[in-house]
Amino acid sequence: WDGTGLRRPYPGGMPTGGTARGTAHATAHATAPDVGRVQRRTLVVLSLALVLGGLGASGAVTGGGLLVVEVSGQKSLAGLGQTSIVLGSALMAVPLARLSSRYGRRAGLAGGYGLGAVGALVVLAAAAGRSTALLLMGLVLFGSAVAAGLQSRFAATDLSEPTHVGREDRKSV
Repeated sequence: WDGTGLRRPYPGGMPTGGTARGTAHATAHATAPDVGRVQRRTLVVLSLALVLGGLGASGAVTGGGLLVVEVSGQKSLAGLGQTSIVLGSALMAVPLARLSSRYGRRAGLAGGYGLGAVGALVVLAAAAGRSTALLLMGLVLFGSAVAAGLQSRFAATDLSEPTHVGREDRKSV
């Protein structure tokens, strides 16, 4: 604990042979080669998730705007789709970061992606019921998945040595 209410899992850097909580399923007694293997696997998974998440987010922004026009019948409201997603992402960034800090990166990412999935279901229900207000609320919820995607790239740095943090972050993007 650092006095701010946030737990710092590795003050002063990653301990040798340790694991980052929430990003890998290795034991606390892992050897250096084990950490390297887990880190490579984590980077591959994160890179794939970033690509798929980016495609999903860009499709949601485009589709959200078109869906708002279709449901509301007003072209002037098209920008509200993107605005709602960005608003949701901004509103969820800090709560997801706190969740990750307290319970591990996996919990924060799962929470963000899970809330985004709920938002996608709300969007589908709103489109079926032709409710603009419900559609915008669903897009705000979907924004949490965008926030989780943006935060997921930092998981790449959890297993890296303090001198290699920038390199690992760059590999995940």
